[in-house]
Amino acid sequence: LLTYIYSNRSFCKNLLFRNGQSLLDALQTSLSSAISEMIAENSLYDNIPADVVSQFYSGAIMSTISWWIKNDCFIPKEKLCNYLVNILRKA
Repeated sequence: LLTYIYSNRSFCKNLLFRNGQSLLDALQTSLSSAISEMIAENSLYDNIPADVVSQFYSGAIMSTISWWIKNDCFIPKEKLCNYLVNILRKA
């Protein structure tokens, strides 16, 4: 996802911030579904509905990606990906 966004950053920036939340919502919904599938395989969140956990993480990830795009992708995509992975591993 980050590679595509970075390679097409001007297009994505225009699309994201011209059309507002619709694209961000679509990306978050897709990400949330993928996270829900991963959560289903993990017993770490037994007492919390998978939808709540997936919305939390997908919202945080999309917010970070949105911030990254707004700031002209100033962090290399590989570093941002590593940062996100490390944050999620510590959660």
